Amino acid sequence: MRLASAALVLAAVLAQARVTLMLAVDGDRDLVTTVVNFVSFFTILSNASSVVVLAWAGVWLLRRRGASDGREPAGLAVALACVTT
Repeated sequence: MRLASAALVLAAVLAQARVTLMLAVDGDRDLVTTVVNFVSFFTILSNASSVVVLAWAGVWLLRRRGASDGREPAGLAVALACVTT
């Protein structure tokens, strides 16, 4: 579920980036400025952070399958809490 969520959020961010860049090209705006503005939005930054942390958590979970201790490492738990809040 974590990997699926990461993929879905990534797809949404990439779709929005595509729309934003297409509108910039159609409006004859500077692409570098558009990209810098796009990645400076808190929503985009927080979604990108959630993609990274959810992917990390998903890969960790797949690698730990069958292990006796299923607790997440403290760093991963803190990162999940941070991107969630």
